Amino acid sequence: MEKKTEQALKDYSMLPDGVEVVDKAILGRRERTLSKGLHEAYLLESKINNKGIFRRGAISLICTDKNNVLLLVQDYRPTRNGKAAGIGEVLFEGSSISYSNLKKTKISHMIYLYRGYFDVYVSDPLSKAEIFSILEILNIKDIAWLGIYAFDQGNNFTAEFNLPKVKQLIDNCQS
Repeated sequence: MEKKTEQALKDYSMLPDGVEVVDKAILGRRERTLSKGLHEAYLLESKINNKGIFRRGAISLICTDKNNVLLLVQDYRPTRNGKAAGIGEVLFEGSSISYSNLKKTKISHMIYLYRGYFDVYVSDPLSKAEIFSILEILNIKDIAWLGIYAFDQGNNFTAEFNLPKVKQLIDNCQS
């Protein structure tokens, strides 16, 4: 299943026409539910979406061929009534495991693109202020998770990023 998830994470065909991804930096992934045992994983995941058992979504920054940095969320959690509420502002946050270091920032505009293997949300090109705020969150000491809250739902991801590589992606994309 992990191999199929990796294949889906590399597929950016759901992006609007004319947008080509030239680089990506994964910021976090959904927790592996198998770590809590097969039975519990099945019960948890099948309540959410029986097609999503054991799939791991991701939250990423991507660089396009037009030198734009976008925030991309790929996850399988269904939204209310099975479809997204539409377009709007989202809240991006990060925290240490104890919640003692919690930071939040607003991303001005994200859209829901597609419901297939994953639900996919993508931001408009991020402003310099939004990128700076995201980097501040990624600098939280002992960061454990990242969250995105929009469209009548919230998704949390285990932080799995290399900060120098994220900064390099941003620098390379904006030059």
